[in-house]
Amino acid sequence: MLEIIETSVNDDINCLSFWNDFLSSNFTSSYLEFKDKEKFRCRAEITSIQNIKVISGSGSAHKVFRRINRKDYDRCVYTININLAGTINISQENQEIRLKPQEFTFLDQDKNYSISHEDNYEMMTIEIPKFILSEHLRQPSLYLGLKFSGNKGFPQIAYQFFEKLPQMIQKVSDKELAYLKDSLINIIVNTFKSMDEWHQLTTVSLSQLQRAKDIIASSLHKPTLTRSTVSEKTGVSVRELNRIFSSQGTSITRYIKDQRLFLAKKLLLEPSFQKVTISEIAYRAGFNDLSHFSNSFSYKFELSPKEYRQKHI
Repeated sequence: MLEIIETSVNDDINCLSFWNDFLSSNFTSSYLEFKDKEKFRCRAEITSIQNIKVISGSGSAHKVFRRINRKDYDRCVYTININLAGTINISQENQEIRLKPQEFTFLDQDKNYSISHEDNYEMMTIEIPKFILSEHLRQPSLYLGLKFSGNKGFPQIAYQFFEKLPQMIQKVSDKELAYLKDSLINIIVNTFKSMDEWHQLTTVSLSQLQRAKDIIASSLHKPTLTRSTVSEKTGVSVRELNRIFSSQGTSITRYIKDQRLFLAKKLLLEPSFQKVTISEIAYRAGFNDLSHFSNSFSYKFELSPKEYRQKHI
């Protein structure tokens, strides 16, 4: 069964609330920001393979913030987010993911995240119950936030399959849907397993990665925190740490800086920090150069610390 949802059936004012209601009912509780409210238009086609939902969306620029409410906790699903056209910026769990056309990523639908469409877009979301992937992968959560390029290797096969999936669902019989579902799961699992970096990470490496992240999290407020101090505390060389962090598409130095920026972003909105100066917040997040902090914050979040605080308070 194909369900079509589109804003064109509403006037300009109702388009905004209509789309917000659609997102909240199909994903998690949401609120939106719009680049051009008067010209905002979006369309979604929804179909499914048994208990796997496939949503193909297109429309104009906007940003979706998804915030989990208690009633959303029983969703227990992962999503594959595939960019067909345009540029998509995704943020979840202190990770920033920028998707160009023919790229896709893996998200946890039960955690807060935001999706920003910078311009007109086309994308597809495949929503999969967690228990299904857990039956085929030992730790699906290890692949969260990874970016896959659909123009080479096994991810290319996956992208081509995803792109044609809605049409295939409409053409096959009910009996054949079970085979199509199995093919989809196998392609997703094999795509994850094809990531060479993850094959190279042993159980020991994964343990070292988590220990390094724990050390960084507990020491972000210290300006002396560097890759060398993390290396000393973990007993792992800087070179090896960078190899391990590269499996998440970053380096240890960039990871430390990003975590400090996310901490500062959080402190800017904390009610108990509303009278604390921005320079003090920068210091508490481990920055000892206010200019460097301000420039880095503005580059990452597209607003200065002062502008971000004023906009969201």
